[in-house]
Amino acid sequence: MMKLFILFFLISSSCFAQREYKIALSSGCPYYCTEGGKQGYIVDLLQEFFKQKKIEVKFVTTPYARLEDSVLRGDNDIALFTSFDLRNSKEFEIYDVTLGVSSAGIISKTGTDPVILDIIDLKGKSIFLMPGSKVNELLLDRINKINQGKSMVQFITGSRIHDRLIELIALGRADYAIDDYNVLKYFYSTSDFRDKTLLTPSSISGYSPIKFASKKNLPIKNLIESDLKRFINNYRKSGKLQKLLNNYNIIDWNIVLTR
Repeated sequence: MMKLFILFFLISSSCFAQREYKIALSSGCPYYCTEGGKQGYIVDLLQEFFKQKKIEVKFVTTPYARLEDSVLRGDNDIALFTSFDLRNSKEFEIYDVTLGVSSAGIISKTGTDPVILDIIDLKGKSIFLMPGSKVNELLLDRINKINQGKSMVQFITGSRIHDRLIELIALGRADYAIDDYNVLKYFYSTSDFRDKTLLTPSSISGYSPIKFASKKNLPIKNLIESDLKRFINNYRKSGKLQKLLNNYNIIDWNIVLTR
């Protein structure tokens, strides 16, 4: 029996090693960085894990709005999503391992001190959002309803988007800019407009774990769910995880999810 188990393990490992897996990621430090000399903590973690497993992976920069299609078409094998965006999906398998948590952050002008506890607190406010996520689509719909269809939201696209969001709020072009808190915090920490703007965390869109998802029956799924989860837990216990996260100015997502 032991010989059969060892043979199965060797065959399985060999199958994983025979191909390169493409992982689709949407650019946004601190999760995944495409400029500034850092890779993002998720890439740092995954590179070390897959290197230990001798599995070839390629990280593919993909706009968030195109992540689902890129996997369904077969351009990529796996993608990272917030759980909220996959909550009703029937075409994807969501992996039981968490790589972070996403929640809302709000940029406003200094002196405004916004308290945004519910959607009604956004009534009558002009707002910048980023396109692509179902969270922001839902937010747009709810904002339109409380403003009785009056257009108060503008989607911002293009390069250097988070730097521009902060600058636009400093210039008074809108009341609030809303996006992922960790991403806004990363760019806000080096912004030239910190004296003119304020970053506030908000639970307005809840807390959504960041997880892998793929089409069904991907060979690597079981290995990721069991071994990657164990790898992260060991990384956490050794103190290496917090040391890595400190480089990106964020806290362990377990702290957020267990509050």
